[in-house]
Amino acid sequence: NLALPKDVLPFMIEGEKWLSSMHFLTLLQNSGANLVFYTDFVSRGSNEAIVLLNTFFERKFQKKAIFVAKDEKELQNVLKEQEFIQDLKYDFHNNTLTTRENFAKRMQEMIKNEDFGSIESGEWLRYGKVKINPNTCTLCLSCVGACNVGALIADKQENALKFNASLCTTCGYCELSCAEKDTLKLFRSGMEFRASYFEYQTMAKDELFACIECGKEFATKKAVEKIANLMKPKFGNDENKIKTLYCCADCKAKVMIKAMGFAGQN
Repeated sequence: NLALPKDVLPFMIEGEKWLSSMHFLTLLQNSGANLVFYTDFVSRGSNEAIVLLNTFFERKFQKKAIFVAKDEKELQNVLKEQEFIQDLKYDFHNNTLTTRENFAKRMQEMIKNEDFGSIESGEWLRYGKVKINPNTCTLCLSCVGACNVGALIADKQENALKFNASLCTTCGYCELSCAEKDTLKLFRSGMEFRASYFEYQTMAKDELFACIECGKEFATKKAVEKIANLMKPKFGNDENKIKTLYCCADCKAKVMIKAMGFAGQN
């Protein structure tokens, strides 16, 4: 039998393999104290989560977040080092957010506007960044459709493509879906302990192109120009076909029908 020190609360679980960085950080912040993981086995995923949090806590609080004890002797030793950590306690959870989004919110609460460096990605706990060439990106948004974690989004108000690195799992679907050559590149770079890392950053932006017939905005300028440059040589001197390249879907049809009418009269 082991006598537990005052203020130590045991929490027994089955299936230690599923413990993630979110589980550990929730326990840390809800209790406001560091914790001991007493187990004879630590999965690779859990170990990477422990390394990430311990790295951050040592930089932020100059204290260890999670102690691992594999036998009773180790447990007795680390129990002596358990303590409440000032400014750690924080209670937050939003069921409408993903696990990564909730974890990001919790990390933001501790980081605030400070900079605590970065940590490399592991094999199981993966974080990364995308680099996008704003000069060749046409904002077709195929990468947004391919991203199933919400790391890449389309901001309709700003006509911009934005990226939140803290949500990226580095699956690589965005890179595979990009239609433009040498435009989007994914890097498994790890997590950065700074505020901007957890916020959406503008990667590419463009103005909307207005239909030359009705004035309705229907696509980005870069997308229209790209298609026009590809199709103009094929259309030769056909002014009506060239004109349709700068029209919305409705006006495109009207221009062609009108042109066919003139051709019929002649």
